[in-house]
Amino acid sequence: MDNSSSQESAPIQESAPTQDSATIQVGANSQVVDESSLRQYFRRVLSVSAGGGRKQLRQARDRISGRLRDRLMQTQGAEREKIEKAMVLVNTAFDCLSRQERFLEYLEQINKGEANFLSIDEVPPELGAPVKPPSPRLLERRQSHTQERVERIASLIADAVRSAGLEESHRQTKLDGTLPDPDLFYETIYDVARNAGRRVKKEELALAEKSGKFDITDAIAEELDSLIEDTADIVAHKEYDRLEYLAAQTEPPKARNKTTALILASLILFLVGFYGWYAMTNAPTMVKMAEGDGKSKLILPNSNDTQQAEFLFDPGFQVRPLKELNVIDKLVSTAGFAGISGPPVNNSAAGAASFNSALKAAVEGQNDEAVRLFTEASGSENCRAEALYCIGTIQAGQGRYEDAIATFSKCLVLNPGIAQAFYNRALCHHALANSLVHEADAALVEKCSRHLQAALKNYSLALRVDPRLSQALYNRAWTYYLLGKTAEAIADLDGAPKVTPMFAAAAEYNRNLIINAVSPASNMPVAAVPPQPPVGPAGPAGPAR
Repeated sequence: MDNSSSQESAPIQESAPTQDSATIQVGANSQVVDESSLRQYFRRVLSVSAGGGRKQLRQARDRISGRLRDRLMQTQGAEREKIEKAMVLVNTAFDCLSRQERFLEYLEQINKGEANFLSIDEVPPELGAPVKPPSPRLLERRQSHTQERVERIASLIADAVRSAGLEESHRQTKLDGTLPDPDLFYETIYDVARNAGRRVKKEELALAEKSGKFDITDAIAEELDSLIEDTADIVAHKEYDRLEYLAAQTEPPKARNKTTALILASLILFLVGFYGWYAMTNAPTMVKMAEGDGKSKLILPNSNDTQQAEFLFDPGFQVRPLKELNVIDKLVSTAGFAGISGPPVNNSAAGAASFNSALKAAVEGQNDEAVRLFTEASGSENCRAEALYCIGTIQAGQGRYEDAIATFSKCLVLNPGIAQAFYNRALCHHALANSLVHEADAALVEKCSRHLQAALKNYSLALRVDPRLSQALYNRAWTYYLLGKTAEAIADLDGAPKVTPMFAAAAEYNRNLIINAVSPASNMPVAAVPPQPPVGPAGPAGPAR
């Protein structure tokens, strides 16, 4: 490409130092090159269109390099040197279009005068026609168009943030007439609104980048991020104020007759106890999982559900005294943790290289290196949720359950659709509860009960996302047993083999042990040798973009 008419006609001094790319030392030219023009130049070199993936870039590089090598074998002297420079340029174009950091480094070299485009006379016919730098007038027009596009994107982001925040606010305040916890309400509105803005930003910037007509810089992206954060904060505060107003308008519930309440509570407890006794003493088949009609669709969890599972606890869920858990040491243990995520679907997406390297390190047992690389990959929106999931899975495997729970919670706020994240978070709570189940101190018993209830809620959320996650059913039966919910435990142990037949041996073994413990007259058959515990589920799919 020409940087000036005088430079095109001037001979190159033999003593001028060369660069390690396909460029030569610049003279006195001070032409500033913008990002879009450099990308367009590299795309012309490889004859590829905007938005081409790494595979397309690699194929174009190999095709053109092959042609240049054929010519190189037939030429000598200055023509041979020209083709060698072109071959280096082809590799440089591929390298810069494949790696953003290399592209920015090369752009900086050009604008500092440390590198230059090949001139028209130096470009072999195998390469596309060089692209001339835009005139100052064209740059001014491009900047004007970019500003207009950015203002449009900012407007779309603000609308998306406000709409998502309002929708989530009204959803939470109109569910059943009750008002949510204020602090949790604010955090949920903020998360939902911010994630909606991030989605719009990602989609719109991708379209702008693909068009090649706009100069979208890192500074613009940072300004849009600030807009998302500020707008989400404003929406959350506004809806928080509305929640306080609703709370002030709500009449406090009238006191009920204590005698009537006591009678009703006693009646309910009697009916529940009678049902459990009847089910256990008549036949274990009386306790079955409710089967759906195949037509209804479950509502997938949202960020509010993911947080409530950790902080909101219901009365009546208390770990049973150890003397009542008389088969706890005989039951086949829970299924293991779900595995790490799969590889990215698009290896050319931002963060994909670090993600793939992290997967390799994790498979090789280099956990510290894997966590470092997954943390690096989590800086990209393309694979942030999956990277956090993998970090949590590694922490859980190391016994760092509290850290893993916090990491899985961050993952689920970004993507509540990862069933394995709910499952692994539940298993972390389960492991913490197991470490406390033998304690007699009241505070530790309460802590154990909270971990068990959190595990119960997370297993249930995992099954809402993936009803065929049989490991969650099997493990949830364990949780129900520790909480004294034997009917529910048997129901889950009956249901797990229906989903995955390989669970039959372990589920039947635990089921019959629990039935015999509750009702010795049942005399259910129990194998002399306990079967092996079920394996954990496979990890989720890799990042989609």
